[in-house]
Amino acid sequence: MFDASIREHNKDVTARQTVLLNHYLPELLKTVSPMIMILTKNRQLVYCNRSFLNFIGVKTINEVIGSRYGEAMQCDKSDISRNGCGGSIYCKYCGFNQALFDFECGKPAAKYECQLLTKDGNGHNLIITVSPFEIQNYRYMFCVAENIEDTKYRGLLESLFLHDLKNSLMSLNSLAGLVNHISANECQALLKAQLLRVQEELASYELMQHIEKGDQISAQHVWIPLKSFIDEIVVSLHLIPEHRNKRVKKSVPDIEFFCDKTLLRRVLINLLKNAMEAENDKEEISLSVIVSTSTLSFKVRNPSIINEEQQMRIFARFSSTKGLNRGLGTYGAKKIVTNYLNGKLSFVSNEEKGTVFTVRLPLAIKERS
Repeated sequence: MFDASIREHNKDVTARQTVLLNHYLPELLKTVSPMIMILTKNRQLVYCNRSFLNFIGVKTINEVIGSRYGEAMQCDKSDISRNGCGGSIYCKYCGFNQALFDFECGKPAAKYECQLLTKDGNGHNLIITVSPFEIQNYRYMFCVAENIEDTKYRGLLESLFLHDLKNSLMSLNSLAGLVNHISANECQALLKAQLLRVQEELASYELMQHIEKGDQISAQHVWIPLKSFIDEIVVSLHLIPEHRNKRVKKSVPDIEFFCDKTLLRRVLINLLKNAMEAENDKEEISLSVIVSTSTLSFKVRNPSIINEEQQMRIFARFSSTKGLNRGLGTYGAKKIVTNYLNGKLSFVSNEEKGTVFTVRLPLAIKERS
């Protein structure tokens, strides 16, 4: 059985590579489209094809031979344990790790989905299959990884966009039924907020497409009056029928903050929506803004606790606590905060605090006159 603390010396792995290359692996494997890896019994990389090298961005296997698959792929959790890939609590919920573990337990070959988040913040979704073979009384693991992210991502993004657009149309329909029962000023304010929400959904859809392609996004920093900014976000979420009765407690200083308004709004909406969807109407959600010496922090809290497995995957692409066809909220929020707002997004979830997501951004404020 695999033990993360045991590794073979690289010279032994290289010797096994020589045996494989000289006697057992045809040239064809080098050029096939799926990514192919062969691992030793200690899960160290002894062979890979060109597709895998291209995926991890290196020229030759010599740069990664002897490393474990997560280390070669630059998994952001691969160095948490002193034993490296396979040794941390996060690895317990890794699809690649599960595929290898089931193989070691003698289960028949099956396909597993691996949600990989790399150290540079990029997300990938891989389908993994593992098959054993033996040479000279030594057992190897033949691993095939297929990158499914493009197809899955487009489908999920379109599904989320259509879901949110349907909610907006339902809200507009509800507003039409209230026209004769509310004042003209109230109707105008609600209509303006709802149309703004539709515009934001279109902008968010385009934004996530650009972010996933790695496109440069020109920053449009403006001075944002935080109190009214937060109020508008909460109002727009309350226009969604299932969120209408959610209780949100706000604690926001009367200041202006210099930031990209569209990106910050997208992040806070994602986090608040997640908090609302986790609670019933009786529970209170809070959104507070805290000024410190060098940062401005936005904290979104709800009382429920996220279970351990979901916590381990919270920022993974397509990972969600809300079922199928979801899972861009926390992943997209972290990518925006880290790559475009020069900040950090973190969370805690325990009995004492509930679940708290914190966005920390560089401080740039001025008092409201």
